[in-house]
Amino acid sequence: MFQAAGDGTLQAYDAKSGELVWQFQTGAPGGGPVMSYELNGEQYVAYASTAVYAFKIGGAIKPAAPPPSAVSDEPFTGPIADTALIETTTLARDMGLTGARQMTDEYTFTPLRARVKAGSAVTWINNGTTVHTVVARDGSWTTGPLNPIQAGVVKFDKPGIYTYTCKEHPWAAAQLIVVE
Repeated sequence: MFQAAGDGTLQAYDAKSGELVWQFQTGAPGGGPVMSYELNGEQYVAYASTAVYAFKIGGAIKPAAPPPSAVSDEPFTGPIADTALIETTTLARDMGLTGARQMTDEYTFTPLRARVKAGSAVTWINNGTTVHTVVARDGSWTTGPLNPIQAGVVKFDKPGIYTYTCKEHPWAAAQLIVVE
């Protein structure tokens, strides 16, 4: 089994034991498809990421330097929308090989970053098809469970930066910035 780690390391594991049996630093974060094949009794690996790699296991190719880490105290980047209305689902555009496609992403807030003034009531509307419970990461507030088409409102009196997630889908996270 192969895994492309976020630090640029391509790793191979024994499928039965789960033991790490081989790794190679590609120098490219993220990961794409990995393929292993045999040619004239030798095992090869092909890997696509920000570059394409094809090499023989135990061959002479030298590992790359790890990619620089993007260390930041700010977990969210990108535009900030001045709005008190946040949706639990996003309409995403996919640029496939056969043209653009629209799809519903049930696990992304829109906007990802919102800004309101202290004293504002913020409304989360569930425009998806599953239940979403919006909850502060620190547990200080929640909308309660929101069924499809339901809305939940939370008033923010204190300025600050609030990170929140969906209780049912905790990988969906966003940021609310409350200013004076």
